[in-house]
Amino acid sequence: MKEEKDYVEIERNREKKFISDEKVEKIVNCVDISDNEKKIIKYSTVTYKNLLKWLVIGLVSLALAQLIKWFIFVTLFAGYCCFSILMTILFNGIKTLELKEKSFLYSPEKEDIDYNSLEYFIITTYSGYFLAYRNNRNYWRTIPSIAFPDGTVHDFLKNYLLEKIPTSQSIINSGGEEVFHVRDEEDIKKDYRKRDFFGKRRDRIFRAMRDKVVPLKRLQEEVKKAYEESNNKLVIKKEGLVVKEKIYPWEKLKPIKLEKSFGGLVEIKTLHDEIVFSSRTTAITRVPLFEALYNSMIKERKSNIL
Repeated sequence: MKEEKDYVEIERNREKKFISDEKVEKIVNCVDISDNEKKIIKYSTVTYKNLLKWLVIGLVSLALAQLIKWFIFVTLFAGYCCFSILMTILFNGIKTLELKEKSFLYSPEKEDIDYNSLEYFIITTYSGYFLAYRNNRNYWRTIPSIAFPDGTVHDFLKNYLLEKIPTSQSIINSGGEEVFHVRDEEDIKKDYRKRDFFGKRRDRIFRAMRDKVVPLKRLQEEVKKAYEESNNKLVIKKEGLVVKEKIYPWEKLKPIKLEKSFGGLVEIKTLHDEIVFSSRTTAITRVPLFEALYNSMIKERKSNIL
């Protein structure tokens, strides 16, 4: 009877492990790279498209106003929109983001930046989120997602992950490590500027493109605190995750799932629901890479156990 009970317990535990592995298998990270295809494309800020749209509306309304008088108001409104967008273009220009096989080119930089050496983090504001990155001259700039077509930044991060993950996994498996710094909570709160919540979308684009939402001077100060002055970081090693100089083996950790909007909190838990790390998602530098490597290490370790 005891032998039969032991057999049942063994099978039950084996089934739990199998189910757990299947759940890890089905995890789709905040940036989905499951199709394994890079996006080779050149994106432009949306301002010129909006200008053309309102110009066409204005011309059509002007023609219709000859028949229906109230269309003159539509024409005037379209003219106002065209003027506003034209001012944005005149003061900011049309910025582009070109995604290439192994690098990207952001028009204000005028030089390619390699994905493998890229250091970045995500900033969320009332105007949307920004990607803050370090250029080849060790200076930090931002790419405003609101100024580009939907999905531009996600496509950028997808290319980055497809290029970077194999390199990072090779480093980790050969005994190296990947370090992810954690930004200070007070610095993250500064990213929220309520005045940017109000106003038309084109006005918010205007402020974002002129670095008014996340001033570059403040950005350099935040970066210095996170990368040079603070010791708050997460380290991914082959043996496990290092948090505050304590290592947690991969087989004892649960996978994580981040939101596609990079909002909310990230909590790292053990299998016994002990919280070993908790913070805003955007506090972690290179957070999409962290999520992808973290979950892949758990999946790999569990498959090795079976």
